[in-house]
Amino acid sequence: MFADATDWQIRKLESPNYDKYGENNGGSADKMTAYRHNKGANVAFFDGHVSYLPKADIINNDKLWKVLSYQ
Repeated sequence: MFADATDWQIRKLESPNYDKYGENNGGSADKMTAYRHNKGANVAFFDGHVSYLPKADIINNDKLWKVLSYQ
């Protein structure tokens, strides 16, 4: 539902790029997850819990990006 990010919208395609562009990229690549916490991000889920996830668990986890396929 929510995560540390550089914009209000987060795109899966841009999320691996935080290390390359950082906070102030701007343009179309600014909608990325911000890995500000030990190379990971805090993520709030629809069920109300919040959890820290490392970058690899965010960019490689389709359950986070395809909500309708979550089971």
